[in-house]
Amino acid sequence: MSSRRIEVFFYGLFMDADFLRGKGADPINIRAACVPGFALRIGQRATLLRIPDARVYGILMELTHVEIEQLYAEASVRAYRPEAVLAELTDGSRVPALCFNLLVPLVPKRPTQNTQRRYVIWRADWDCPLVMQRVSGEFTRPIVSIAFPGSHGPPNAPLLR
Repeated sequence: MSSRRIEVFFYGLFMDADFLRGKGADPINIRAACVPGFALRIGQRATLLRIPDARVYGILMELTHVEIEQLYAEASVRAYRPEAVLAELTDGSRVPALCFNLLVPLVPKRPTQNTQRRYVIWRADWDCPLVMQRVSGEFTRPIVSIAFPGSHGPPNAPLLR
């Protein structure tokens, strides 16, 4: 297998380069990016839905074929399949990349009336996305907050390197 590096767009747990390093990968060229035409859906698993006017924010990085195969060989992420996307960098340039997505988004087997929903919200004053939990129509607390290099970021947010 080639050690050639492939651009991969991550929008969930794998955005964390230190987490990937802990799994034996060596991500390089890590940059903030977005992919137009998709929206993030967080249910049992995070996935992207095709929505023409939407935009999903995440991280673009380079990995080898072997690293990608090892990451997606684990049972918890085996259902994700590669899909070609065109990621937009913060400077406006576009980069073709792979993005791993669920073919059929998983839905809860037994929905309850107290189902908590999660949303990604872009905080312009912090210049970063937040994943918020919504209960009974109100946003209650941030679940995940990430500061990109050069952004203000929320207090105590992990900085992506």
